[in-house]
Formats: sequence, C-alpha cells, structure tokens
Amino acid sequence: MAIDPRFTEVELKSLGKDLTAQIQDYERAYDVRRRIAMEHYKNYNSIVAKRFYNGRSDIFVPLSFQIVESLLAKVMRAIFNEPNPVFLEGTGASDKAQEEKIRALLHMQQKKNVRLWLKIQDYWRSKLMYGRGYGKMVWRTEQRKIRKPKMGVNTPEPEIAIDPETGEEIVLNPAATSKVITLGSEEKLVNTYDCWDCIPIDWFDMLVDPLAPDGDIQRARFVGQRLMLHQDDLVLGSGMLDAEGKPRYTNFEDLLGKGNGRTPDDVLERKHAVGIEADEKDKDKQDGKKHLGYEVYFHRDMDGDGIDEEYVATVLCEEERVIQVEANPWWHQRKPFFSSSMFRRPNEFLGQGVLDPIRRMQYEVNDKRNQSLDYASMSLNAIWLVGDGAGIEENQIRVTQNGVVHANDISQIRQIAFPDLTGVGTQAELILDSNMREATGATRSVQGLQEGGPRQTATQFSQLLAQAGDRLRLALESYGHEAWVPMWEMAHALNQQYLRKNQYVRLTEKDATGLKIFGTEGDVSPEDVMTDVNFIIPSFGDVEAMNLRNQNLLTMLQVMQSIPPAEDNVTFMNILLRKIWVDLFKFEKDELFITDPETGEGRDLVIVQPGAQSAFDEAAEAERQAASGGGTPAAQQEPAGDVQSDIDALANELGAAQQSVPTGGINA
Repeated sequence: MAIDPRFTEVELKSLGKDLTAQIQDYERAYDVRRRIAMEHYKNYNSIVAKRFYNGRSDIFVPLSFQIVESLLAKVMRAIFNEPNPVFLEGTGASDKAQEEKIRALLHMQQKKNVRLWLKIQDYWRSKLMYGRGYGKMVWRTEQRKIRKPKMGVNTPEPEIAIDPETGEEIVLNPAATSKVITLGSEEKLVNTYDCWDCIPIDWFDMLVDPLAPDGDIQRARFVGQRLMLHQDDLVLGSGMLDAEGKPRYTNFEDLLGKGNGRTPDDVLERKHAVGIEADEKDKDKQDGKKHLGYEVYFHRDMDGDGIDEEYVATVLCEEERVIQVEANPWWHQRKPFFSSSMFRRPNEFLGQGVLDPIRRMQYEVNDKRNQSLDYASMSLNAIWLVGDGAGIEENQIRVTQNGVVHANDISQIRQIAFPDLTGVGTQAELILDSNMREATGATRSVQGLQEGGPRQTATQFSQLLAQAGDRLRLALESYGHEAWVPMWEMAHALNQQYLRKNQYVRLTEKDATGLKIFGTEGDVSPEDVMTDVNFIIPSFGDVEAMNLRNQNLLTMLQVMQSIPPAEDNVTFMNILLRKIWVDLFKFEKDELFITDPETGEGRDLVIVQPGAQSAFDEAAEAERQAASGGGTPAAQQEPAGDVQSDIDALANELGAAQQSVPTGGINA
C-alpha cells in the first residue's frame, strides 16, 4: 500500500518534516566524507583536481586507477572461483533434493537474468574507492509489448472430377497436405524480466547512521537512499499496484509540474569531471518536473505496544511531502540492502578504502613527475649569460644548424648548465610509488611488474607478498560475513515471496573425475523454494592464499632455471618440480614422466642446464646395471644426503640469485 492507514493526515505532515530534518542532518554529517570521496573519484579517473606545483607540465600518474583495478581483478577471481558460486545446505536430512534445486535455481538466475558478475564488480569497485560498497535486493518485473507472427494452417481445396463411366466423384489431389503459413503479426504482452535483482548503489546516494552497531546496516536506526524522481516516475508509480491492489505512490497529484528539485551537486561535478556537460541547475528549477526524494527505512511504534516497528517511506525533500509509507513489505523483514567495508574502523559504520591512505601521496607523486619533466625541458633549452661588451643581440643567440654568431668578446658569453637531477625526482617518485603500494597491498608484482623503490631481499619480498595476501584475505572474509551471505539469503526469500511459476534449471552433478558439471534437467516449483536453507560463507580467503602460493611456486620454478642440477640438489629439485607441476599446473602424476627412448621406461622431468652433467643419464646407467644384475636400481636407492641440507643449500643459492627473481606470475 502507498500510505499506511494508521498514519493520519496530521501525522503524515509531521512525518514529512521529521524525515526531511533527519535527511538534512545526515547530509551535513556526510559533507566532509563526500568531499573526500569526490577526490577519490577524480584520482581514480586520473583527473587533475588538486596540485601544489604550478608548472607547465600537467601529468597525472594513474596509480590510484592501477591499485583499484589490480585488487579488483584478484577479488573477482577469488569470489567467482567456482563454476557455481552458491553455497548452501538444507536444515534437515530430507532437504537434499530441494537443496540442489534451490542452488541450481539461484545459480541460473544470477547468471542468466541478474548477471551478478557485473553487479558485484561495480559493488567492489565502489568499495575499493570509497571504503564501503552498497547493494540492494529487489524483485523486478518488466513487461514489453512485442509483435509476433500470427500462424495459420493453409489446407488446399480438393480437386474433384466426375468419372465418365461410373459417374462417381474422383479426388485428383489426394496427397495434398496442409501447410503452416504466416497470416501476419499480432501484438503480445510478455515478461522481459521477472526475477530478483541485485542493484549496486552509488556511494553518494546512501545515507546511513554513522554509529550503526558493529557497522551493520541492518542494525542502523536510519537508512536512506537518494532518488531523483521525475514526474513521469510518480505517475507510473501511481499505476503500479502491490499485492493488495494499492498504488505505490499517492498524495502527489497537486505537485505535478511544480517540482523544484535539482540534480545534486556531486552528480553534476562528476559528470563535468569526465567530460559530460551537465549544466542543468537552472533548467531543473524551471521545468518543474524533477523532485529530489529519499527512500527511508526508519523505526516507529505505531500500535502502542512499546516495540518499534520498521517502516519504509518515500519523501520528497523540497516539499517535505510523504508519498509512500508502509510497514516493511519484505517477507525477510530486513532492509533490502547489503553493505560491507574494505577496511573496518572500530565503532564506525563508514570504513576505509584503499585510496584513503594514499590520497595525499597521489598528489605528491603527480608533482614529482611534473617537476622532473619541467626540469628536463629547461635543461634542453639553453640559458645564456651575456655581458654588455659582447656586442651581440639576444635574438642572435640561437642554436641553429650551420648558424654563425658575431661577437666582440666571446669571453662575456657563457651558457648556464643545469646539473642532471632527473634521477633525484625519479628516485623520489619510486619511493612514493612503493609506499602507496605497500599501504594498499597492491604490490607491483600483483600486476606482473618489476619491483621499484628500495631494494629488498628475497625474504623481505616474500614477506611483503604474504602480508598483502593476508590483508586481502581478511577483507574477503569480512565481505562473506557482511554482504555475500545476506545477499543470497535475501535472494532466496524473494523467490519464496514472488516466485509463482515452475522454473526450468539444470542441476549440478559430478562427472567421473569428480569435476562438478551441469547435468540433470528439471523444474523447480514454488513449493521447492519454500524449503529453508543455510547459506555457507565460501572460503574466499583460502582461494586467495592458494593463488599467492601458486605465484610463489612459479617464482621458485623460474629461479631454479639458473641453478644447475648438481648431485647435491637434484633430489630436492626433483621433489619441488613435481610439486609445482601437480599443485600449480594441475598435471596428473603419471603425466610427469617422459619415456626414455632406449629403454622405453618413464623417468622424472628435471630442468637440465646446457653443459651440466645430466642426472638422468646417471640414473639410466644405474638402471641398466641393476637390470643386468650389477646392483640396486638408482630409483630404489635412498637419495644421498639429507633433504634438509638440500633445502638449505638451495636457499643459499636463492639468496645469491635474488636480483633475478621475477615478480610476475600466472596470477598477475
């Protein structure tokens, strides 16, 4: 219903003023954060908005963009690592069949209708930039009139003749058959979308109580989403009926053509920053068709039982007019939002993004780059000191091919030489670059780039990678608790509330190798989705840890190429190489053997440097001797020396070869 009948006209007016006052209070509270967020937006888009060095060069170093996008790629790979990202289990022993159907249905919906991969990508991009992401779960139904061919059946008329002898009728075309033909087209109303939807919300459009307990949006006393409502939206909303046959919006008819809402300043500033002309302030005030509104979730005791119930209202702020207010309409009785912070701040709702700690360093690295470029330009353009007795004019002092300058006294002419200081600026920029990446955990190795800045030992480099992985793993685990599971719980509840037709799905099953594939086809009925299930937090952190471990294994593999397989370390190298092939490249164990051309037997694959004595040749010779009764096969002999000593020896060699350690990997 649009207006809960428990709200009288006087109470509606009071509610409109009360909610508008709260919105204005929260707008003021968010003012500083919004200004900082605007800087993040411009830094991400490489827009020069603030600088302290006013030289000729005007370059923006896109480090903020690189950091956000490199971390976003790793996050998306971890979240959608499984073919079916829905993890759940039934609450009872008899729920197994329904459990698989619900999982298949949610997966089909998120991939075909919702396109969740794109929505989560936008959610995380906002979260990385501003420190907190917002999403909304709703049921969306869209209809469209389309034209379809109108089919008919063309049955040929029988050709009949009279037999001259008998006088009987004879059918001349008995084999003629009916044909389906197109008789034209007809208009049909079809559902183009009828499913739950996940909507990533612009950070600037949300107002949430900054003191929400545990940073939980569901426990916040006030949650508001900014809406820019055109009068056509109001008219359309008045024709949209809910389950009780009531319109969505009402109490606005006298405001048509009198709207004085204008596009918010942050929207105009962002449009202008990216090159979209948005000079709409005067136009918005004149046409009277736009209204600035908020959809607000708030608590109030309307039945006098001493317990605050949750209500949702749509209020037009400029007019202080409530056009919709009702009790929470969702079966799950939650606010339809999910939200999580990148880095949590204790006892605060707003978290910290990856651009917060590097905001000022981004301006500094821009200035260092521009200063270095300007200095290099000045160094290339000569400056001359000319005495009064030199006897030449200023316009004669030019560096030209085959040029001649006449002077009375060349001793009074001297060029000012600039010392080469470009290395100083470059080194300062590298230090800033390194500090920014260490602060965010987006090291250059994540992008497959050579590490810059201060030199690091192999141990320091490994610890830096591990620490960056731990930080991202912590953020992913928090996301699973705060947003991922609540999102699926609301999606399942929306199916229970609105799904009224059988849905065709393909269930997942395991093939002979244990790989999950889509197999059995079937229908999921509304009765099937009524089963309660528990959604499980995926091990996003484990996926990221495995990616980091695989990257380190690949780095070890490349380092091993510079180490000859001497007798002391060939055993350990064999073990390590086998582990790399199995864990990193997913080869089966029987694929790790190559066939000896002479004996036809398999042997391990080991890197052999040119000129080094092949351990394989020695092993093959020992095998042949053993076969002829000359001794024990080498493959059955205990490896010489202690494996730990081999590890220590290899560690020493790795330390000596640290300058050649590659920083990329298959996960970069």
